[in-house]
Amino acid sequence: MLSGIVRPAWGPCDNTILYTDFVLARTIEILRQASAQDDVDTAFMYFSDHGESLGEHNLYLHGAPYLIAPKQQTHVPFMLWLSDGFRERFRLDQRCLPARRQQEFSHDNICHSTLGMLGINTAVYNPGLDIFQACTREA
Repeated sequence: MLSGIVRPAWGPCDNTILYTDFVLARTIEILRQASAQDDVDTAFMYFSDHGESLGEHNLYLHGAPYLIAPKQQTHVPFMLWLSDGFRERFRLDQRCLPARRQQEFSHDNICHSTLGMLGINTAVYNPGLDIFQACTREA
């Protein structure tokens, strides 16, 4: 199944990225099929837990204290895929989301964004930390 995806001549880091891309693409395809065939509203949110220094500023590590960590460690990938049904059900404005692409967010936004995106009411929810709050249409 992975032949042609993992390349022995490449380094382990490159193969890890290739495999992650494969898993993400396959996951989205499964969700897309479930949405189309089973009429299920699906969503997929992916974010890395940390960045990695691969020689920038002569650092080869991750996990430097945030105050001194280079941006390669603090800026992490974030990806969102939503089925049409999910966007409609939770009233997310498709045009608004790409407009927020250049804004900086952090792991602090994940919990609040998930709660807000799913319409879960709780005392710990902070709309100011909800990435999607500005893109939610009124009912």
